Amino acid sequence: MKTSPIYVKSIKLTNIETFVEEVELKFLKADDTISRWTLILGDNGIGKSNLLQFIAWMKPQLPYDANDTNNLDPAPVINDEENEVLERLVHKDQNGSQEAVANALFVANQSLNKKSTTRTSECKTEIIIGIDNLGKLKRVDPTLDADAQGIFYKEDVTVYGYSASRQLGKLNLNNPKLLDTIPNFIREKTELYDAEEILHTLQYAALGSKKTEERQKYRSFIKRIKQMLVTLLPDFEQIQHIEINPPTVFSQYSTGGLVITTRHGQKIPFNDFSLGYKTVTSWVVDLAWRLFSKHHLTSDKPLEEPAIVLIDEIDLHLHPKWQQQIMANLSLHFPNVQFIATAHSPLMVQAAFDLNYAVLHYDKALGSVSITNRPEGIDGWRVDQILTSDFFDLKSARGTAFDKLLSDRDALVAKKRLTDLDKRRLKAINAQLVQPPTSENIEEVTNRRQLAELVQKMRNK
Repeated sequence: MKTSPIYVKSIKLTNIETFVEEVELKFLKADDTISRWTLILGDNGIGKSNLLQFIAWMKPQLPYDANDTNNLDPAPVINDEENEVLERLVHKDQNGSQEAVANALFVANQSLNKKSTTRTSECKTEIIIGIDNLGKLKRVDPTLDADAQGIFYKEDVTVYGYSASRQLGKLNLNNPKLLDTIPNFIREKTELYDAEEILHTLQYAALGSKKTEERQKYRSFIKRIKQMLVTLLPDFEQIQHIEINPPTVFSQYSTGGLVITTRHGQKIPFNDFSLGYKTVTSWVVDLAWRLFSKHHLTSDKPLEEPAIVLIDEIDLHLHPKWQQQIMANLSLHFPNVQFIATAHSPLMVQAAFDLNYAVLHYDKALGSVSITNRPEGIDGWRVDQILTSDFFDLKSARGTAFDKLLSDRDALVAKKRLTDLDKRRLKAINAQLVQPPTSENIEEVTNRRQLAELVQKMRNK
């Protein structure tokens, strides 16, 4: 790792949209080290995406022009937003004029998941947004507190954002509007670089570069991407099963197309991938390309350089098995990236038991959303237990129709006298209510059922 790592440690919001009372989201593990992963959970519309946006907004931003002596101080990115955007962020009530406050704490020279062994430095960013009783902006006060001679005045904080709407790009590698992911992330319209164009470009560079060292660098990066895809995508087990076709009018695939051979021997071009495969392939290749482009001139291992990556609804389109594995697999290939993601899946919570997670709840008494950082007591829980916990707040892990049958049966059993109609109804319900499984897997469920059937036969003799 050639670049000094810079990560976010915490963020506080007060009187901002759903967060009326002060809330703090921490990105730390139980031992107070910075977690490689933070999962944010909560109901739809409660403010999960807003938290991700504020992480991006609050990062320190170096001046655009270092020669402008009147503008040498860094400021949070949010300072560049339009007035209308800032006005909408402030929670409004009947008291008229209001102020919203956001704070963030960034730390440099601190490794992920490890106690620091070297001297670290911190940067605090803050913005106060004030509106008048008509809802119009009257105050914007950004501040940044860091050592004037330190790293935050010299190096940019690398943050990449991927919104829930991750649009697949086409032949857009030279689009300058995609260099910075934050504007589109804030607008919730992330456009991904064209994964096939990236791989096609790398293939050409590996073949056409004049210097042996350059050719080797591109070949090595292509191999890393293939290794990453084999790890991330189900059903693909070997690097040689991933092909990057050269452009040819005789090819049965599209120019420069990505083709993968499944374990069943079927060749599938990128255009025929499922939406989940396409989206994950595209945004992971997008991230790899951004790190490579930023660091390949100075680092032999650009994918191991540090960054903060924000992902809204990471579990979108993912099969349950995929949900359980994606965090570990991404960390394997991007070991120094701090991932912060929102999710809805209990399987993601299971996979994050030794990492960091937070739950958002709406407090009716306060009229505000609160944040519980790393709730305790779920390590080793089953999915059904997590679903009925405070994480997801379901009343039951069973289907609503099954619960209705249980309720109807309880009501019938509670009657002192049953009519003939009641008896027929109770018999019909009992026939429908198969004993729910309590075992860990299908084999145990089958064994229990067979044992129950054997006992019943013995009783009938």
